[in-house]
Amino acid sequence: MNCPVCKKSELSKGAKNCSSCGSDLSVFEHISHIEKQRKTYKTVSLILAVLLFVGGSTLAALHSMNDQESHSQLQVEEIKLDSNAFVIDGLQNTLQERDEEIRLLKEEAHALLATMESSHDDVEEEDHTVHIVQEGESLWSISEMYHGHGFEHEEIAGHNEVNNMHHIEVGDTIIVKH
Repeated sequence: MNCPVCKKSELSKGAKNCSSCGSDLSVFEHISHIEKQRKTYKTVSLILAVLLFVGGSTLAALHSMNDQESHSQLQVEEIKLDSNAFVIDGLQNTLQERDEEIRLLKEEAHALLATMESSHDDVEEEDHTVHIVQEGESLWSISEMYHGHGFEHEEIAGHNEVNNMHHIEVGDTIIVKH
């Protein structure tokens, strides 16, 4: 499986998070599951349509037989055709509902991806900058980035209530005061 966010291709099947970027993959797994169900519904609808066609052909053949005997069989076939049409309508409605679910989930996934991509950009305010911790960063390196040296790392830790100055997580939001 490939991560839809960072495109890493070494993910194990059924992984809940990407080991590279930490993205939550459950929404993408749900979309995949719904798309599989949709394909199944389409196949069943096609099979029922074929059965309906065969039933209609049988109905036409019965109609051409003698009137007395074929009339009762014809009524039975019409009931079967009505039943098949009802099932097909139900499957088509379910298919439309699944299509709508897929559309909404894809919109949600795109919004999440856009949010994740935009979180990589730091936000600079008048008196501080909001920094999202990236892979390999430390409070020292963040201090170097914003202050030109790492000696402000304790101050950054204090503003952000960091318990362990030597360990911050990728994706953490750090406020760096100017």
